[in-house]
Amino acid sequence: MTRKVAQAFLPVCLLVCLAATLIAAQRPPAPRHEVVGHIAGMAPGHHAVLRAAGRERHAATARADGTYVLRGLRPGSYTIRPSHPRYHFTPDFRSVAITNHDVGNVNFVAHLRPLPPRRR
Repeated sequence: MTRKVAQAFLPVCLLVCLAATLIAAQRPPAPRHEVVGHIAGMAPGHHAVLRAAGRERHAATARADGTYVLRGLRPGSYTIRPSHPRYHFTPDFRSVAITNHDVGNVNFVAHLRPLPPRRR
């Protein structure tokens, strides 16, 4: 009797597993968003790198006009930090929370670092 129950149960179990797999495959991917901003005060030809640290890590390079776009961020909290060896930035970093939309106006101002004195 138990063998007949097992033989009847196996196809049902396989069908349930297949249905669960198909349902899981139909879930939409997690939404991805952008952080957009501008860096003022950089000399022509200098491009800062911006890094987003949080749920994930992302990086982007500012364009010649100072604008940047960090793409592909999932919802969560991120710290955006610009960097360039010849500059320091105000503010040092910005915190953003991405919920269900892109975040704009995450702006910075670049200040040229003084060159170290030359040794003679």
